[in-house]
Amino acid sequence: MLRVPTLLGLVLLSGVLVLAAGGQTGDKKGTGDPPIKKVQLPTGWKKLGLSDDQKKKIYALRTEYATKIRKLNDQIDALKKEEPGELVKLLTDDQRALLRKLALEKVPDVKEKDKKTDEKKSGD
Repeated sequence: MLRVPTLLGLVLLSGVLVLAAGGQTGDKKGTGDPPIKKVQLPTGWKKLGLSDDQKKKIYALRTEYATKIRKLNDQIDALKKEEPGELVKLLTDDQRALLRKLALEKVPDVKEKDKKTDEKKSGD
């Protein structure tokens, strides 16, 4: 089970990644969704002697399902981002303050981390 500081870190990291990716979509239609990767026939289906019409229908169906799956994954991602905030709302002010304190204690000091990195480099 993820600890609260780890969870908070993941939430912050995901927020940064969303902001960094902000206008970088591969879709030229302007919908904001990156294009679906090229769909292929399922493994082994090339040997079935499919007609061109069957292949077109299979590609269309696989594209349709890929779009539906992407939308569901987007909903899952949104729920994962929303959950920590909803959990924190259940805490009292004192509990929130303690949670912040505990999270800060778990965050490694950048100077200490850099010091350890420098020691490793000089020891090599």
